[in-house]
Order: sequence, then C-alpha cells, then structure tokens
Amino acid sequence: MKMCMGIAALAVCAGACWGQDSAGQVIERVLAHYEGLKGASVTMSLEIDMGDSPMAGMMGDLSQKNMGYAVKPNLFAFWPEKEGGAMMGVPTPSIWGDGAQIVSAMPSAGVYSVDESPADFSEIASTGEGMVANAAWQMIPGADMLLQFMAGNAKEKVGEMLGKAEFLGAQGEGAEKTLVFLTSNDTPDMEGMRVEIHIAAEGDPWVMAVEPQFEEDDPMMAGMTAVMRFADWKPIDATPDAGKIEIAEDWEKVDNLLMAAMGGMSGMDMGDEPVEMEEPAGPGEGAPAPDFSLATLGGDTFSLADHRGKVVALDFWATWCGPCVRGLPTVSAVMKEYEAKGVVFAAVNLAEESEHVAGFMKDKGWAFTVPLDGDGEIAAQFGVTGIPHSVLIDKKGVIRHVHIGFDPSAVDEYTSQLKSELEALLAE
Repeated sequence: MKMCMGIAALAVCAGACWGQDSAGQVIERVLAHYEGLKGASVTMSLEIDMGDSPMAGMMGDLSQKNMGYAVKPNLFAFWPEKEGGAMMGVPTPSIWGDGAQIVSAMPSAGVYSVDESPADFSEIASTGEGMVANAAWQMIPGADMLLQFMAGNAKEKVGEMLGKAEFLGAQGEGAEKTLVFLTSNDTPDMEGMRVEIHIAAEGDPWVMAVEPQFEEDDPMMAGMTAVMRFADWKPIDATPDAGKIEIAEDWEKVDNLLMAAMGGMSGMDMGDEPVEMEEPAGPGEGAPAPDFSLATLGGDTFSLADHRGKVVALDFWATWCGPCVRGLPTVSAVMKEYEAKGVVFAAVNLAEESEHVAGFMKDKGWAFTVPLDGDGEIAAQFGVTGIPHSVLIDKKGVIRHVHIGFDPSAVDEYTSQLKSELEALLAE
C-alpha cells in the first residue's frame, strides 16, 4: 500500500546556513555529517492538523510517533512508540533488517512478511516505487529520510534535492533554534510542492523538522498543516537490542504486508484475527450505493441512477495522490475493455479545481469521465477513508466490491481480479 500522504518522501530534503556559509557549503556540511556516521537512531513524530479540509472526516487521526535506527550498509529497524498504533485504522508495522532479510510485522494483527535484504540502503530508500515491492517502512513517516541519508548514494541523490533551497532565517532560541530553508517547487519527485526544512543551528547539523507547504487555494488542503519532527538523534556504531522482531508461532506469514494492511485488496486471508480498520462512514459491500449527481469535468452531469441496469465502477482520486495516479491507468484500461459489455466507469475527483484537473488530465492523455466532488460529500457518503478507493456496483445498484489502495508490484493480479469481478457481475 501506498496511501497518499507523501510525508516520508518529503523528509529527504534539507538545507541550512551557518554564519556566512553559502547554501552550497551548508548542503555539504549536512551531507558530510551523515556520510561520516556509521549509524544513527532517531525518534520520528508526525503531527497533522486537517483544518477545514474535506478529508478531515475521512482520514481520521494521522498523527503518530515511531522509533528507528539505521547502521550502514543495510541494518535497520523501525517500530511504533506504542504497540498497536495506527494510521487511518491500519496498524503501524514494525520493520527489522538484519542484513540478510527484512522482516515486516504487525504484531497486533498476527501477520508478517519476509523479503531478501539489498546490499545497501540506496536500493531500498526511495521516494518513488522503490526496489523492494513490500516496502512496509513507507508506512512509517520519516523512515525514508533516515535511509536516504545513510545510503551509499546520499551525496548524489539527496544533493540534487537540496540544490535550490532558499534560506528563510532562524527560528527559536537556544537548543531549540533551527535554521530554516524552503525547497524549490521543481525539486525532483516533489514537483509543485515546496517544503520547509529545519536544521539544528547548534552542534551537529541534524535534520529536525520537515513541513510541506500546502497551496492556500487548494480546497482539499484548506487549513491543513503537517510537520514531521525528528528528535533524540544519536550516532551509533552497532545495532541496538531494540527493534528486533521475534516471530510468534501463531503469526501468519503473508506475501505482502502492505496488501494485508489494507484489508486484503487481493482477497488475502488475514487469519482468525483480521486487521482492524476504521468503521466506514458509509455503506460497505452488500449495501445499496448512495445515489448522487455531480457535474463532470466536461460540463455534463453524472447521475448514478441513470445507469441502473448496468455495472458501475467508481474510483475516488485526486491529482496529488501518487498511488491514484499510478493506479488509474490500470483501472481505466480494464473498464475501457468492458465498456461495450455494459460497464460504466467514472473517476470521482475529490475537492480540486476543475481547471487544475483538466490540465492534469490533458498532460496525462486521459479521457475518462470525471465527476467533481467539490466538497468531498459524496466520498463521505461512500465511506472513503483513504484514496484511491474503488467501488464496483451491480446492476441493481448494490455495492459488491471495494478496493482501497494500489500496489504497483501487483498490477497483473489486480487486473485479473477486476476482470473476474466484472465478468461475474455482468453475468448476473
């Protein structure tokens, strides 16, 4: 799963200004500091206030605190401060890499997965899809930052992200004083987003906080603030005892913990004790789909009632949501294949300006129907708690299948599943 919060990816950008140093010299200080470490441990706290965003009622409490360490070239661990911690109702995983394998586990759900460990952090730390498909640490805000800075290619990869940072000045006093930089909006992997980076002003140049700057005119992000804080940085030379995962006999091994965390997007059996998700705000599988009418991007009206007697597929999405953007081509291609058989597809956009969505669609070369859910009301009626969120509705208007999230490593399986579900619904 790669839900659309991108905080971990944002945390790899930094900059500062000591004395009269240039931005370039400051970047060298930061990179040289992390390059000179054998390892480091840190506490990572994500603080989010949804403000007036339409997503406030869908996302639940996103704040959390996690612990972690990384020792070069490939030893690391991440775990929640409190066992059973969760984001959007999904238990926070614990991760442990011993150099030979990576164990990802959700003790509260009794599930775990095992992957072969790459030789260096540069092969697993990624702001994109990453090399390791089961990248459960991407569910831990701040984890990618630590892995990026401890990777063998940190100077090359991180340096290109810091090159255009603008120095904003100092904040705070004494030990709390930080030097603040603002990244460019054309930073690789973060186009269109600017991020404030806070660096310790005294002592070692540790990254202390990362704060994305949301667009004020974006109704989806109205009043929303998010800060990723890093505290208790400590240089370490060897892995501590903390963070090691002992697999219990009654835990179930799964192929992909991310898929399991989302409640089995591929019909995965979660054992006797399934992962507990937040109670949906709307109907689930087997319940009548809420009727609605929305203006579309093309100026028409999409009404669910108009398509009674046909199979309808809805995909709730937004342009800022990476998994949505990666998943929509797969979903829309399947739906296009079944269009002549009576399947109606609509990608419901959440709370974005029509001009922005239109430009985005043009750039992508997409041409499917896009109803505009300007205030997020329809998404709330369908119980959307995270996007992408896809719904298959049968000919009688009943919700039959719900899929949350998108795993780029399981495209073939997901495609096959969607086709199987559509075939069954069309045959009824």
